[in-house]
Amino acid sequence: MPELTEAQLQDKKDQLTQAAITSYYKDHVGAWFQRYGVLKNPEGIVTRYPNLKPRVVQKRMFAEAEKCLLAGKPCMMMVLKPRKDGASTGAQAIIYHWLRRWHGRNAAIMGDIIGTSDTVFELFRHFAQNDTFDWKDAFGGLSLDNDQTDDITLGNKSTYKKVTAGSNNAGRSGTIQVANLTEVAYYPDAGERDPALGFLGSWHADGASSLGIMDSTANGPYGTFYDYWMADNSWTKIFVAWFEEPEHAIAFEDEEMRREFQRSMGPEELEEQAKYNVTLEQLRWRRKMIADKCGGDDDKFRQEYPSDAIEAFLRKSRTRFKAETLASMERAAAALPPKIVNLSKQDDGTVSPYPDPLGSVHIWEMPKIGCKYIMAVDSCTGRDQQSQARGQKPDWHSVGVWRDEYLDLANHRHYPPMLVAHHWSQLEVDVMVEIAAAMSIFYGLCMAIPEVNGCGLYPVKKLQELEIPVWERKRDNAQTNTVDVSGGWMTTEGVRKTIIDNLAGLIARWKVEDPTFECFSMHMINQLKKFILDKTGHAAAMPGENDDDVLQGAIGLYNLGSATEMKEHKRPRVNVVDMLRKQHWALGSSGSRRN
Repeated sequence: MPELTEAQLQDKKDQLTQAAITSYYKDHVGAWFQRYGVLKNPEGIVTRYPNLKPRVVQKRMFAEAEKCLLAGKPCMMMVLKPRKDGASTGAQAIIYHWLRRWHGRNAAIMGDIIGTSDTVFELFRHFAQNDTFDWKDAFGGLSLDNDQTDDITLGNKSTYKKVTAGSNNAGRSGTIQVANLTEVAYYPDAGERDPALGFLGSWHADGASSLGIMDSTANGPYGTFYDYWMADNSWTKIFVAWFEEPEHAIAFEDEEMRREFQRSMGPEELEEQAKYNVTLEQLRWRRKMIADKCGGDDDKFRQEYPSDAIEAFLRKSRTRFKAETLASMERAAAALPPKIVNLSKQDDGTVSPYPDPLGSVHIWEMPKIGCKYIMAVDSCTGRDQQSQARGQKPDWHSVGVWRDEYLDLANHRHYPPMLVAHHWSQLEVDVMVEIAAAMSIFYGLCMAIPEVNGCGLYPVKKLQELEIPVWERKRDNAQTNTVDVSGGWMTTEGVRKTIIDNLAGLIARWKVEDPTFECFSMHMINQLKKFILDKTGHAAAMPGENDDDVLQGAIGLYNLGSATEMKEHKRPRVNVVDMLRKQHWALGSSGSRRN
């Protein structure tokens, strides 16, 4: 039978056999939920058909369960929950429906605390006690065979148990076919004993009747839930942004009120509108929620009602760089898209750009004679790339040309330091070095500072072979009473903290009207936003993200004092005789040409 809405199913009842209708409800949890589900809100008001309507997150969860059920495959879903979005209700509806469809199956729910387990368990109990659908299974009977505080046995002998992470009953679930882990991100940290992994260890995940649901609100970019969410695995990830729920909008009484609201919009609202194309009615709901439910704190709203999954995790962490400043930088970057080019080396040794939508270099400012430039190269990263290893992304090359500040005497205007060109890729190191060399030549053969922690000295040697000036570090050698000189930048723990603190200070002092530096690279700003302080206070990219741009920018800005001035390129004088000989002219003894 094709997919039908509940209304269409009711219209077709006369045309369908009772067996077909029963089969449809058994195969489609969404249809069963609308027709036979019963909910009770905190005020005790019961909602049932025809007033029971699934919310957006529930629709997506139901669709995933039905897809797996009809395919005869195990179902594994993770749900990142906004506040009060109905995900817990959706999970219990799916689990109840699943257990009624498959007789004699065992299920268990693990909550972060006893209160969570109790609350969610009661949702399941309410479905079981009020279900009037005739499942027509071999066991018959709709009533509960056993309805205890921590255990429920359905009429078809399927069971559901309640356990709590970290408690004495956490290991008593036995072998289960259906596993629900709720508020996973808040499970107690028991050192090497991970409650989630222990619970999943008791779950038989490979059968056609296997169902696993992990649901949680975000609690920072670390822990089991975050690791599973970021990893490439078999779990289907489900997230619903605040603006996807139709109820999250407030209509305006008249057009004048709508125009007045539009005139009063602040930077955060303008950013949300530009980034996610939300309506004024949705923003009005957002403003009301911030005022009434979040104490006027916009960050609190983003934490409780995130716009995207990464934002949800970030809002529960301590970011190293000032978020408000990065938001302003992001808005400025959106207004100044780069020129995307490839750089081609000419016969005279110069480099010329040519436009290419798939080019390797992004340029925001062309070279200027008299300005000073320096190029930072982070060819790959070492062990400090992330605060945790699981779920990490492959390393990237990041090459940035930074222009030092200068005063334009023509208009007496001060121009702050600026990232004028940027390349990032996962190309072979040899190819990346060729691109970096071209960038250096294009900006006046500027000094290059390649970090040597990751790829070692190879990029340094290749740049030197291409006659690119490479920054050298010096160290006193007490044994020989000499100074050792080595090419490239070495980032020790102390040096790393120094350059990141310097970058953080520049961002903290940054103002729209008086920027400490200018960066219009969305790629770099995105990494800055995801650079956090982990639980130990160590600054690093959040797990699953990279820090190549952050380190490249920190190195470049810290070393602006080593920037080299771009001078006018002087073409070599042309020797006419040599030129003619190159063109295959036969010359007489006096140098005159003859055919």
